[in-house]
Amino acid sequence: MGIGIHRLSAHAIHNSAFYNAVMDLLEESGNHAISIVIGVLSGKNVVYLIHTRGGKSIARAIGNYESYPVHDSVIGIKLLSAMSDEEIIGQIGIHDYQLLRKDIDEARRHQVFAKDFGRGDHRLACNIPGMQAAIALSNISSEKMDIESLRLYLVSAAKKISGESLPMLQQ
Repeated sequence: MGIGIHRLSAHAIHNSAFYNAVMDLLEESGNHAISIVIGVLSGKNVVYLIHTRGGKSIARAIGNYESYPVHDSVIGIKLLSAMSDEEIIGQIGIHDYQLLRKDIDEARRHQVFAKDFGRGDHRLACNIPGMQAAIALSNISSEKMDIESLRLYLVSAAKKISGESLPMLQQ
């Protein structure tokens, strides 16, 4: 591959309303221990378009395109929850659907889906309105963090990325 593919990639990222909104959000958020992740479904996997890691630069967060099994990702579960049961089975198969059914049902009941993946690994995910993508926070130590504030942050961030206007607050 020549330099042309990199030129095309840079053009796509820098002229994308999605990536511009995400970059603004990341710059406002700064570097924290909590990771901000945005991903999309690809078959039985979730592809992370954005994945910050505590202390790393924002530039390193963009375009990593790492892929993770849907069952290991709150983003995957949250995205599946927006689908019908039949669509989910078509996407991941009946066996994986049965394994994830409880989590999918839980994700359907809440705008922000929360799940513990072990000690000190609490994760939250929210679908981005109008997109087949979700935003998540990971590496949350639930003992030290205000989970409700993080939920509100995720909903606000998802709306900002989608371009959806936020409601005016009463003074």
